[in-house]
Amino acid sequence: MISATLDVEEIQDEELVRRIRAGDSSQFELLAARYASKIYGLAMRLMRNPSDAKDAVQDTFLLVYTKLDGFRSESAFGTWLYKVALNSIYMKLRQRKRAAEDNIEDYLPKFDGQGTMQGMVRTFGEDPEREAIRQQSTAAVREAIGRLPAEYRVVLVARDIDDLSSEETAEALGLTVAAVKSRLHRARLFLRQQLENKFGKNANAARHSSVLIAPGLLL
Repeated sequence: MISATLDVEEIQDEELVRRIRAGDSSQFELLAARYASKIYGLAMRLMRNPSDAKDAVQDTFLLVYTKLDGFRSESAFGTWLYKVALNSIYMKLRQRKRAAEDNIEDYLPKFDGQGTMQGMVRTFGEDPEREAIRQQSTAAVREAIGRLPAEYRVVLVARDIDDLSSEETAEALGLTVAAVKSRLHRARLFLRQQLENKFGKNANAARHSSVLIAPGLLL
């Protein structure tokens, strides 16, 4: 029994895809089971609602099943599936305009007629209290991400949380790489300003909040 389980677990994604394409649709359940938790995590990070996230997982795998012939093995199956899921969830977010979203333009740096930046967003450093500050500020970061408009939130999550490259994010969302980089930059500025507004000049939480919005952000 144990060896049989291991055999199933060791079957490569591409082999399962080959079997499904050959007509063995039962193999899709194994494929979906491998990635369901990852896609649910992505949906939760973007949608912030368990019911919506579960619906997104179901819709994503239905979409993946119908698009399976489009998988060409040029990248890992998991990467391809993630891109399909990211795009699917993004489309749902665009359809579901959230009242809690802020106008990101209100939080970006302003320039005067001479090109001088007004109200510059401060940059912050790190110190040995990093983990304590992370624990204190995680809720604030989550709240701030939830207030980002969908087109910025999805880019921030893909790049800074799930570590996709700018090229992969652009491909998944149908954007240019330049657009991805621009949205990521704006999203990071928004988060920093939100945290500074929330914590003010608190020596620890405000000064070191940037550790939560660097690449590799953990939520």
